[in-house]
Amino acid sequence: MNNVIDNIVPNLNDVTDIVLADNIEDHTQPVINNLGGKLDPFVEIHKQPTFLPSGKQSGAFSVTLGESEKEVGIVKENYLLVENKQISEIDKI
Repeated sequence: MNNVIDNIVPNLNDVTDIVLADNIEDHTQPVINNLGGKLDPFVEIHKQPTFLPSGKQSGAFSVTLGESEKEVGIVKENYLLVENKQISEIDKI
C-alpha cells in the first residue's frame, strides 16, 4: 500500500526537476494579431442614435468606426463599447 502513496505524494526532497521562476527571463513583447484586416485596431468607436422616418428616435444605435460614416453594427442604448486603446491602457495603471 505504501507504493501507491509514494506514487501520489511528491518527494519534496528531490529537487532535480524544480525550475525556479526567478531564473526565467522573457523580455519579448507578445504578438497581437490584427483580426480586423486592414482596420486600425485602435480606431475610435462611435455609437450614435438612429431615427425613424417620422423623426422620432428609435431604440437602436448605429456603430461606426473612426471618421467613416459606414455603419458596422447596430446595438441597444445600454450596450457598452470599449475601445482597444482603453483596454491596452489597463495594464499601464
